[in-house]
Amino acid sequence: MTHWSWFTNLDAERELERPTAYQVSKAVSRIVSGQRETLHWLTLGDVSFAWDDLRAAHAPDAVVLCWCPTPAAIAALRRRRFEVVAGPGLDVLQRVNHRRFQLQFDGPLPRAFVQGEAATVDLRWLEGSSGRRWRLKRPYGFAGRGQRVLREALSDDDRRWVIDSLRGGFVREPDVDVLEEWSMHGVVLGERVLVGEPCRQWCDAFGSVVRLERCAPDLETGDALHRAVREVAGALARSGYFGPFGIDGFVYREGSDRVINPISDVNARFTLGWSIGMGDRRDEALRLYADGR
Repeated sequence: MTHWSWFTNLDAERELERPTAYQVSKAVSRIVSGQRETLHWLTLGDVSFAWDDLRAAHAPDAVVLCWCPTPAAIAALRRRRFEVVAGPGLDVLQRVNHRRFQLQFDGPLPRAFVQGEAATVDLRWLEGSSGRRWRLKRPYGFAGRGQRVLREALSDDDRRWVIDSLRGGFVREPDVDVLEEWSMHGVVLGERVLVGEPCRQWCDAFGSVVRLERCAPDLETGDALHRAVREVAGALARSGYFGPFGIDGFVYREGSDRVINPISDVNARFTLGWSIGMGDRRDEALRLYADGR
């Protein structure tokens, strides 16, 4: 039986965004420290360690799984002579974790990628003349970071955030009244795909997950999530990605209607709910991933 250890580089998106300038920061260490309890949902009691723990980490009989197998993480683990499960190259990780990747999937919300110089981009929608709230998402974000909700009364800080974000771009979508949040998880290895069952999740005001349960949604929502996770798996495989992944979706209110948005985010890496969602398929999925490295 394989013993697993986990390297929880929860700031992987920071490296994907600026790989040559990436450095581990104290802020990231605080984030990991604050999520040690919720990381148990993923590790299920296996040994786990983060950047701060790397020098003292000791797992000679275990195979190490990275939250996301970025070049810095893989290199650091190999220097310590760990047996580590690697993933696809940096270019693939960057492409499939960039929020622009998500725009290929149809959904009920109108979404667009906004990018360019402030002088050349039409920003009249900022004035909120349509009465909509907008949710903006930078290309890479983690633990609820890299997002902003704009309401009609814009602050100077709102405007600065938008202008500062234009060079790298951001996804713009309507901000809606969410009723339920769901996630689905799986592993993709070429044409082989294993998926789990839906997880209901509850998030705090900053978008960080604070509660997770594997449970059955209503039939319509469940069907939509199962179709969505298979569609995303196919797109990931065609992009050269292999390994664990998850999708987030939600149900929202539009007037008196209940609307399902099955793909709000795609995470081409492990997620907090991955082990819970995979359930009794977890070990099989991990073995397949490790054997295909």
